[in-house]
Amino acid sequence: MGEVLLGCSGWNYPDTADKGGWTGVFYPDKETKRLRYYSQFFDTAEMDSSFYEKFYSQMTKGTFIGMARATPEKFQFSIKVPETITHVKKTRCQ
Repeated sequence: MGEVLLGCSGWNYPDTADKGGWTGVFYPDKETKRLRYYSQFFDTAEMDSSFYEKFYSQMTKGTFIGMARATPEKFQFSIKVPETITHVKKTRCQ
């Protein structure tokens, strides 16, 4: 039988609940290392910041190494393909 992974569409929601964030609701406080804490409860997470050029252009190999070190060995990420591939280059090819 296959394995089912449970996760959310992200983990970095630092605001308080009144502003749409998870601090005080899921995360104990603003000092909490969010990815490390999140990965104690969930098996996977979507990383959508890789979709946006303004974030993707600043990511390095170290970004991903840090994420891997912050999570358990079997934790899995779903990384979104950058919009330059799914949207911008698609329209250029048509």
